[in-house]
Amino acid sequence: MLMKRLNKSNRNILKRTILIFGLLCCIIVIIHSCRRKFEELPGEEESPYDITAQVNVNNTESGSKASGNLFATYTKTSRTLIYDINFKGIQPNHINLNQGSLIQLGRLIANLKKEGIKFSSPLHGKLVLNIRAEKALLSNKLYLNMSSVKFPEGEIRGQLIAHKNHQD
Repeated sequence: MLMKRLNKSNRNILKRTILIFGLLCCIIVIIHSCRRKFEELPGEEESPYDITAQVNVNNTESGSKASGNLFATYTKTSRTLIYDINFKGIQPNHINLNQGSLIQLGRLIANLKKEGIKFSSPLHGKLVLNIRAEKALLSNKLYLNMSSVKFPEGEIRGQLIAHKNHQD
């Protein structure tokens, strides 16, 4: 009698184990197929932002004849800004991204060119932004500040303007 009860008990445990294993397999298949369908939805790929800036003497008191521009692409998923900066008439001491407007010096976001390192135009680079900097970038509240030995507060500046790149 005890032997029959144990066998019955073992059979019930085995049935439950098989049932639980089968349910887990079904859940995994359902999750996997839903994820694949989600990944394959058209238009699901992220469109990057095009970022531009005209960098000049406006809003600085330098009187410089230097000028430049910035062309960049920003991808939200990786929070990566890939940029090209062209400039002429200036040997920059610093090239910085600041938060704020052109007329008032703002908080430093990133130093794109460190002091003592000589760069020539064009300057290419990549920068990963934090969430605060991303928000400022996408609301057009970042500017590029190029300073020189003669104008340490900024010889030329340019507001970064973000445009959503709608790929067809």
